[in-house]
Amino acid sequence: MRAKIVRIGNSQGVRIPRPLLLSSGLGEDVEIEAEGDQIVIRPIGRPREGWSESFQALALAGEDRLIDGELRGQSSFDQDGWTWSSSGLEFIWWHSTRPVGSEIQKTRPCVVISPDEMNLHIRTVIVTPMTTGGPAYPSRGSCSFPGKSGKVVLDQIRTVDKTRLVRRLGMIGSRTQPRIWDVLQEMFVR
Repeated sequence: MRAKIVRIGNSQGVRIPRPLLLSSGLGEDVEIEAEGDQIVIRPIGRPREGWSESFQALALAGEDRLIDGELRGQSSFDQDGWTWSSSGLEFIWWHSTRPVGSEIQKTRPCVVISPDEMNLHIRTVIVTPMTTGGPAYPSRGSCSFPGKSGKVVLDQIRTVDKTRLVRRLGMIGSRTQPRIWDVLQEMFVR
């Protein structure tokens, strides 16, 4: 199908006929990029699309173990009816039973940063500890809980077995959540 490049405000564009849009599956939001001498338009999938099903299959296959071995705790975390909430980042306690080197060596609050699509199905979660001390590094986001000022230590992310999660304390505030995601994104951008 041939088309003309037309002026649209201060830009230029191509009008795409409705039947072509419908058959392509493109929605309102798209990703556009140049590939060689072509302009490619792709639909934007929702974040973590298909992850829940994949992690459910992983758990059913028994492949959700820590690759460095399990650290068994005394918690009844899974039996106590924990429900994961996508309304925000969870605050919980975890216990570091065998610290090594410069790892934090006590029971402390942490934030579960792994997505619900993982948390609902497998035996491990990705956490980052919290502290009230230490300098303000770029990899440490400010937060307060309960009535204490502290930091989310994003340079010490780790995967732990859910049995190490002792007690849920609350939620990270709605103003703090975007700052945590921004720091994580900045840490891992190429």
